[in-house]
Amino acid sequence: MRHAILETAKFLAALVLIPVIVAATISFRKELLYLAFVSRAFTWGVSAYLLFHFFVAPLEKLYLGGQKVWEVLLRYAPVMSRAIPLALPIFASAVLTALIIDRTVLGHSGREIYYGFFAGFFLAMHVILTAQAVRSLDTGIVKSGYCLCMGLAYLGNLCVVLSLMSFALDGISVLNFLKSSATLAASFYDVLFRHVILKLV
Repeated sequence: MRHAILETAKFLAALVLIPVIVAATISFRKELLYLAFVSRAFTWGVSAYLLFHFFVAPLEKLYLGGQKVWEVLLRYAPVMSRAIPLALPIFASAVLTALIIDRTVLGHSGREIYYGFFAGFFLAMHVILTAQAVRSLDTGIVKSGYCLCMGLAYLGNLCVVLSLMSFALDGISVLNFLKSSATLAASFYDVLFRHVILKLV
């Protein structure tokens, strides 16, 4: 009985999270569009990984290598060692950290398109392979735990990537991203409440 209640709660929480995920995705894209050349490169990177994943190889060994790094770094914090690797894409973070150093410390410019491409490539790799790994751990029929976990992990990924980008690229703002996400999500909930829930009641 307790298991059924917990699974139901996870399922409902995952459903409630959907407008937030959609709003965050739209707001993330909106922030990137302030720098069109970075946005295009990022999109190309995501598309390149999708093609590579489905038609060449999913790069699972590379992904698992990154997860091993987190396990070593967080070996004394078992709870964090399970949560952080999901929300913190190590290779995309490394690429964007290199961008920050390149621009702010070394003073170079003109290479943002390459960093944007590989950030998109490795973010796509992380999200897809994390989703596969988490799904394999959820033995439930509905996969409610997987849906909730991946929803939260995806939001964490967007926040981390955008935060790192904001340190190196003028025009990208984490605060604007959060405000836009909250506003959009609120409008989605309002529409759902007025046009769906009230009609059902």
